[in-house]
Amino acid sequence: MHKIALTSLALALALVATAGLAHADEELRQAIREEIAAHEAESKTATTEDPKALKAYWDNGLKFKGKNFKAQIGGRIMLDVDFIDDKDYVAASGRANSPTSVEFRRLRFFTSGQIGKTVGYKIDFDFTSNSIFVKDAWIEFRGLRDCFGCGTPVIQIGRMKEPIGLEWMTSSKYLTFIERSIMTEAFSPDRGTGIMIKDVWRGGQMGYQAGVFTSESALTNGASRVDGNANFETHGWGATGRYWWAPWYDCNCKSRRLHVGASASYRTDIGSGSRVRYRSRPGVHTFSHRAINTDRLAADSTLTYGAELAWVLGPWSIQAEYMGTQVSAPTGGTDSSFYGYYAEVSYWLTGESRVYKNGVFGRTKPCCNWLDQDCCCKGGWQLAARYNFVDLNDGAVTGGEMTTIEFGVNWHLSPTTRIMWNVVYANVDRSAGQIAGAPASNGLAFDEDILAFATRFQVDF
Repeated sequence: MHKIALTSLALALALVATAGLAHADEELRQAIREEIAAHEAESKTATTEDPKALKAYWDNGLKFKGKNFKAQIGGRIMLDVDFIDDKDYVAASGRANSPTSVEFRRLRFFTSGQIGKTVGYKIDFDFTSNSIFVKDAWIEFRGLRDCFGCGTPVIQIGRMKEPIGLEWMTSSKYLTFIERSIMTEAFSPDRGTGIMIKDVWRGGQMGYQAGVFTSESALTNGASRVDGNANFETHGWGATGRYWWAPWYDCNCKSRRLHVGASASYRTDIGSGSRVRYRSRPGVHTFSHRAINTDRLAADSTLTYGAELAWVLGPWSIQAEYMGTQVSAPTGGTDSSFYGYYAEVSYWLTGESRVYKNGVFGRTKPCCNWLDQDCCCKGGWQLAARYNFVDLNDGAVTGGEMTTIEFGVNWHLSPTTRIMWNVVYANVDRSAGQIAGAPASNGLAFDEDILAFATRFQVDF
């Protein structure tokens, strides 16, 4: 009997102890639950009660995000060092030509963003012209389809690129070569002030841009435009549009793209007192003169048109464009037409692929940044070659023909930093100048061979 009583007492004590531990454990769990709930409530209260809270973060640029606001601050530094051999021009013109040139090709600073759901903006300054020059300054109304239905485009008002050509619409930050092709330099209408509508469909597989633009005489003071070289001095307005389609548009993991596009730009009301001009350097911006140059031509209107083709297959890329222009002369004058084209191929030695989105090429991120992974990463390496041709001869207009062959090596140290090397060979065939009062350099008749080695150090964010 005593043993049974002792056993029963022991079991009772064990049950009491277990119940006590279980109760203590439940109290601890309840305390943890209350702490988590309090933290979540505090976070929610802070979010709802502080609408002015702003989050700053880095994503290949300094970005900010608030409840009804998004913004980015960025810029680009492009320092070029060029070595140029142009003995033919020196011998023909008698002008000295510096064989080595150093310049800041671009020193840009911009801010862009979105206010609320529908208003976007951008303002971009360039500091390389010994003054502050406005590159882009526009306001954009986006997301309108939510209220007005499918097919409602984005509306952009201000100073912006006129939409013509794949290479022109691709940012200078993402070009394969140091300079755009001589075709783009000769015929691009550059930037204009006006209004543009644009839209994309099927997840960015096709889209368009179309706008009406002024001559911007107040901004350019009658001088040549900065990037393009068609000079619409003090009069005129134009309409420019571009349509593109990517019929082959696989997922990003496959990196397969096929792009086709077409664009046109018409300008009229130029006026009898104004001129247009088409000219180009041989693929090096520090070159001392425009090797081909129509000089100023009297025009009532101009029509520029182009076709685009690009193909990406993993590390391989092929890109080509054709562009032509027709100049309608005033009554009694002679119409003129000029054309040009280029074709380029590139290959990533380290396995990356060119990024394509919404009808243009964007930022390529190397598989790993230079000196990452215990100092073993070599960054991204890309090889490229390009052939260019432009003909600015037509009848009495002998602006010249130029052919260039370029080879490039690009070293991407990180998504925002790269070093570029280009070798450029150019052949120029110029007849004697035909325009009365033309500068001496435009009256030279000679075949010109040019060899240049160019290097660019670039940071953009």
